[in-house]
Amino acid sequence: MGIPLRVLILEDTPTDAELEVYALKRAGFEPDWTRVWSEEDFVAALSPDFDLILADYQLPQFDGARALQIVQERGLQIPFIIVSGAIGEELAVSLMKQGVTDYLQKDRMARLGQAVVRALEQKRDHEEKARAEQALREREASYRELAQRMERQATMFDTLLSSVPDLLYLFDTDHRLTYANRALLELWGKSLDEAVGKTYAELGQPDELVRKLTAEIDDALKGSVVRSELGYTNTAGRSSHYEYYLAPVFDPHGQVVAVAGTSRDITARKETEDLLRNAREAVERQQRWLEMVLDLLPLPIIMVEPGAGRMLFSNKAADRVYGAPIPKEPVDAVATQVFTFTDTAGKPVPAENIPLARAARGERLGGEEAVWHTRAGTFHMNFYSEMLPATYGHAPVAVLLCQDIGHLKGIESSLRESIELLKRERELREMFVSTLSHDLRTPLMAARMSAELLARRAPTHSTVPMLQGRIIENIDRLDGMLQTLLDANLVRAGERLPLQVQPCALRRIVREVIDDLTTVHGDRYRLETTDELEGFWDPHLLRRIIENLLNNAVKYGDPVAPVVVTAEGGYEEVRLHVHNEGEPIDPEIQAVLFEPFRREPARSHEKRGWGIGLTLVRGATESHGGYVTVDSAPGRGTTFTVTLPRDARDLQPGGRHHGGTRVARTGD
Repeated sequence: MGIPLRVLILEDTPTDAELEVYALKRAGFEPDWTRVWSEEDFVAALSPDFDLILADYQLPQFDGARALQIVQERGLQIPFIIVSGAIGEELAVSLMKQGVTDYLQKDRMARLGQAVVRALEQKRDHEEKARAEQALREREASYRELAQRMERQATMFDTLLSSVPDLLYLFDTDHRLTYANRALLELWGKSLDEAVGKTYAELGQPDELVRKLTAEIDDALKGSVVRSELGYTNTAGRSSHYEYYLAPVFDPHGQVVAVAGTSRDITARKETEDLLRNAREAVERQQRWLEMVLDLLPLPIIMVEPGAGRMLFSNKAADRVYGAPIPKEPVDAVATQVFTFTDTAGKPVPAENIPLARAARGERLGGEEAVWHTRAGTFHMNFYSEMLPATYGHAPVAVLLCQDIGHLKGIESSLRESIELLKRERELREMFVSTLSHDLRTPLMAARMSAELLARRAPTHSTVPMLQGRIIENIDRLDGMLQTLLDANLVRAGERLPLQVQPCALRRIVREVIDDLTTVHGDRYRLETTDELEGFWDPHLLRRIIENLLNNAVKYGDPVAPVVVTAEGGYEEVRLHVHNEGEPIDPEIQAVLFEPFRREPARSHEKRGWGIGLTLVRGATESHGGYVTVDSAPGRGTTFTVTLPRDARDLQPGGRHHGGTRVARTGD
């Protein structure tokens, strides 16, 4: 691949132009060439993009000299080589003087490559020289401009230093003054000529000042920056206080060559600082006294900066409520950590609406109630706030007063609970007395009537055995009721019911209870268990568990749908399920369903009873070491599940795990 070369050839003979191109290729170039032969075409094709112009000297209406003139008039620096058939030496010299780069005769075309290389090198040298000369001219202009600017800046700097009220000065490495501005010279009462070149001692300064400044200049000469203050009395006898700096001045090699200094009169500032310090101390004393007074108060008090919301103060009572010193930060920054509030209904109070945030906004609180949750506990409080205006130089401040009403809330809650308990006890007592009087009156009346009939008839009358049996039956019913009350009282007191454990078959007992209840309720029960499920239980208590659950299912369940009884067992325990369709039991009622005298309010007015049936179910189940649960929800009815261990012998009196009080039972 040859060297790219864009060539403009001025030649009227095509073959000569092709010979020139051939010679260039022989010399290692890859010419991109354009041939023209008239002045008009030459002018049109001429462009600074050409690297070389090869021109015949003699053309029909044009010549090489005119072509060179056109190139020069356009200011183009393109190597121009004359390639002609015959040219005299005198003419060649003249053309070279006019600016022709080189010339050669057409019969010596082999020299064209060398001539082109030489011409291109001359062009490159010329361009580099031109660039260097231009750069030199630009640098010289830049230096002249810089010198002028530095001179102007020096004048401005000198004027500036002279007008500055601060004292500015410069010392050499021998501690001699080399510069002082007008303010320093006026302080000394000297001219620049009188001061320059002298040390502090030679300037007549006090010995103590000379020793101090000499040592500090030495420190600056070692590379340190010195800051200090001193008092000075000028020639007019006026005393002032100055703050000054001494700093080393380094040369390009990092060597200290001078020390620059500046001093500022801070007399007025020192006087102001003294006044402020005295005032601040007075305010701090007053504030400490006020804080001591506020710390003695039992009510929590918090002060906050209005608008910004920055907490300014909290007394010891407030810190005790929080459980630690309350952070003195903006309210919104610590609202979630320090000020967590809920309203009286337990709903979280947004950070922007907490009492302190409202007080910071200027709102006046008049005993609004909220609950403050802190690391020390939960506090029911009334909140009061007032805005203290700016007075006696103090900024305005919002004051929040907190009154703990937790003990009042406790008393109120206790009173409310006591009232509710009394109302409930009264209702239960009235219901119990009504039910008990009704239930006891029935067997008593039956026994009395039977006794009266028995008294009027002869001992041999055929109805005597029947009447005697009825009397015994009703007395047994009374005894059973009394035993039920005694057992309910045991359960309510947290005692176990005494067990008389013997081998039992759960399915057989369930079957017997269903057969007995069928005579009362009809064919309402369906037993879906075939396994006998044998174990060791108290058969009497087991029967009472089953009777209460089956009666309860018929009493409160769907009046048409059957009550389904299922049971299954494992190695260690058995489970009995009693399911009925119908309206579910309210979740709130489920939570207290097994407590004494608890009945579903929606149905209590429809069904008579003592409200202790499920309590006895729970007591009898737990006395066996088991437990009872209820599952009730819309769409799936109600299911009571009793879970019993297979063997309850250890829980009967004298057993290893027996606990509670043994109570004698009758009528079992």
